[in-house]
Amino acid sequence: MARVRVEGSVDLTIDVGARLGVNTDSLTTAARDQLESAIDDLAWQLGEFIDLIWPVDTGASQADWESAAEDLIWVIRNPREYAEFVHRKGETVEVYTQIEAESERILAGKLSVLRAIAAAGLKETTAIPQPIPAPPRQPSVVSRLGDLFGARVRGFQLQSTRSRERDRARLRAR
Repeated sequence: MARVRVEGSVDLTIDVGARLGVNTDSLTTAARDQLESAIDDLAWQLGEFIDLIWPVDTGASQADWESAAEDLIWVIRNPREYAEFVHRKGETVEVYTQIEAESERILAGKLSVLRAIAAAGLKETTAIPQPIPAPPRQPSVVSRLGDLFGARVRGFQLQSTRSRERDRARLRAR
């Protein structure tokens, strides 16, 4: 998992394709679509978890969480400038670390399903290479220059809580 903090915002990414040992070029379009849909399901589960554990004063930082598939990469981010520092009253552990751990737990529970989709959808009849194991937890990478503009732009493009809930209801109806 790559973790980037920009002025207190949180940007977690998991390269699911790398974990499976495949890239989009080696998969059929149908398999790639199935994998992206499966990652979106993981993102929805994580969104439900975030709604349960994120401390809410105004709800603004809770509404800013974005969790979605971008190709075979699972992107989990909150561009709020203070999201990195949010913790429960009386505790010192930042809540985003629990979100990071939950995302790894959810992914680990679905890896066998994702591997089966990838194996069935290879363009060639070759075996899937050995997957890349989850990297050990490391201290955060602080990058104040690299993605500052991108985080600011994403902050202005976020949906309101009502729009996000409407989108979740549509996903549930599928």
